[in-house]
Amino acid sequence: MRYCFSLLVLALSLSLFAQAAKPAKIIIGGDSDFPPYEFINEAGLPDGYNVELSRSVARMMGMEPEFRLGKWSLVRTWLEDGTIDLVQGMAFSIQRAQEYYFSGAHTVVWQAIFIRKDSNIMSETDLINSSVVIQEGDIAEEYLRYIGFGGELNNVPSPEIALKLLENGDFDACITNYMLGMYLIQNQELKYIKALPQRIQQRDYCFASLDEELIQKIDTALVELESSGELKRIRDKWFAQVNSTQQTGANIILGASLACIPLLILLIIFITLYRRQKQQLAKMGRKMPKLQAELIISTGEIEAWTKSFSYGPVILYKATHQPAKLLFISENIRQWGYTPEEICAEDSDLTRKIFFEDCERVLAESHEIRSDEYSMIYYRALNKAGEPRWVLDYYRILPSPEDGENCYYGYLVDITDQKTIEFQLLEERETARAASIAKSHFLANMNHEIRTTLNGITGFLQVLMQMKSNPQQMEIYDLMYSSSHDLLRIINETLDFPKIESDKMELIINDFNPHYLINDLIRQFEHQVLGEDVIFKA
Repeated sequence: MRYCFSLLVLALSLSLFAQAAKPAKIIIGGDSDFPPYEFINEAGLPDGYNVELSRSVARMMGMEPEFRLGKWSLVRTWLEDGTIDLVQGMAFSIQRAQEYYFSGAHTVVWQAIFIRKDSNIMSETDLINSSVVIQEGDIAEEYLRYIGFGGELNNVPSPEIALKLLENGDFDACITNYMLGMYLIQNQELKYIKALPQRIQQRDYCFASLDEELIQKIDTALVELESSGELKRIRDKWFAQVNSTQQTGANIILGASLACIPLLILLIIFITLYRRQKQQLAKMGRKMPKLQAELIISTGEIEAWTKSFSYGPVILYKATHQPAKLLFISENIRQWGYTPEEICAEDSDLTRKIFFEDCERVLAESHEIRSDEYSMIYYRALNKAGEPRWVLDYYRILPSPEDGENCYYGYLVDITDQKTIEFQLLEERETARAASIAKSHFLANMNHEIRTTLNGITGFLQVLMQMKSNPQQMEIYDLMYSSSHDLLRIINETLDFPKIESDKMELIINDFNPHYLINDLIRQFEHQVLGEDVIFKA
């Protein structure tokens, strides 16, 4: 019995020792779709420059990292509510520094203007009146406002979709993160896009946290990684590959990326056009252009792409033109509660799947589009439970290869989360605007009440100045009147705050006499100085 008890105590001691020896865990957050900085790879694991750097930093601090990657809009929420301890990559700004503690910069990030190689755009001046596509909510919108952009601005859910549309020639330019754009150009073989050399909105890329002590430890680890050359090695591994112009066989694949879906649709469209044109060229005895020859892809590859991505978050569809009737929809429509067979049935009414307030607008726009044109529209679709889901619907009308009839070829992207955040921001903006209006009304009312009383005081002083009095009294009355007049001017200037907030404050240049200003100040404080001298002498 004593022997068993000793073994139990020994086992318990070893267990406690193992738990004590286990390194502390640190939960690190980041963007799930921002390669090459951070993303979810094809194996479903966190990967990228930030992830590898975070592992090295955690190792230097003797901690075990646990990664949580998601949409960027959620990452900052996780940090603020304590779900994560650290954000591994955040661009430093003065506004953000008031909310978070930032480490020293471990690299820099910047935006770039991406154009087609045959484009005439050479600088931001040429960009002002062009059509530009950006990611929804991207800081590039601030840059466009700054340069006085007056062209057509289009927002899409992701940079991948934006670059694909630019590759297709739908827009003149795209503005997105330089490294991300170059990564996508290499790994998705976007052959007709290049980046202009200008760096836009360059910022330091740092770790961010609400824990100042944690940031200090990270700074120490970064210094050690820099001195050992480990930080340079990590940078070269992820960024030198992106910047290299000679690399042609990149093997990095973006996990959980929506960009391959538009590529699949474009490839199907190109192959359809290629087959039709090949038949025409065969009859005419002409050679197929080199550009079209590069689009030859095996049927097996197309089938593999279709099978791989028809279960992702983007829903592919094909429908007749007039009347609108679904001919095909991908399997992932099941996430809305429908089956492909059910929604493509003969008695299925597509108009009942669109929210009634948006239905008329969607039908009107779809009827206006002509063959070989594209349309991109936002509206609410209904799932089987009758719940509205915001979608981005991108489609084109092209002849079907089977019978030559015009059909819709498109895809739907669920953007309900983005719209929810957008509505929350609009509500917060309206609340702030209402508070600003209330403040302006309060200032106006207070200004009126104080000014009324002060005008009465000023009026009585004018009466006193007209009454018989000795020179010393007259001087005191004059000083009191001058001071009350200055106070009245200050009160009137409080009404200028709304003008300042709305950037409508104008600088008015007037002549003034500096001698009068100085003499007036001397007169106001002269009696105080003389009174102190009398006290000191006494």
